[in-house]
Amino acid sequence: AESSLWLRYMKWPAQFANRPLEIIAAAARKPALEPFEDYALGAWNGSLQESPVKDEIKIRAMLSLIDQMFQRCHETLDATSHSLRCWINTAPTDGYYPHPLQGLQKKGSKYRYIGLWKRFFCYGFRAWATPRDLRAEIYGLVLNEQQETIMSQI
Repeated sequence: AESSLWLRYMKWPAQFANRPLEIIAAAARKPALEPFEDYALGAWNGSLQESPVKDEIKIRAMLSLIDQMFQRCHETLDATSHSLRCWINTAPTDGYYPHPLQGLQKKGSKYRYIGLWKRFFCYGFRAWATPRDLRAEIYGLVLNEQQETIMSQI
């Protein structure tokens, strides 16, 4: 799977080379509904990496907000006129695509799509909550000051 065209094009093998894939994968998992406790991500250089319970509580709350966000997106799309949804769905600036932008039609597709966003949020939040030096070492993630400030407000 590491040699798929998409993975090579996106340079994921290089991004995650020599990184603890089990920790990276664990960081993307949604928290358990109960009990709320520290979440063990895995070991790195002989040290257990954990997401503290206070962060797990924040993540759980944010996942609920993600559901609300997507519900609002669907409501807005449903309330948007046909012609405007066609314009939004038109890629070239000098044309008009006569088919409107639509939400995902199958319930399973919606569930999987929202689930991907939730896993991405879990990964991003847990990676950010890791001390900077370890964050760069484990995840290869370096944030600028503005990004740090935004994340710290969660």
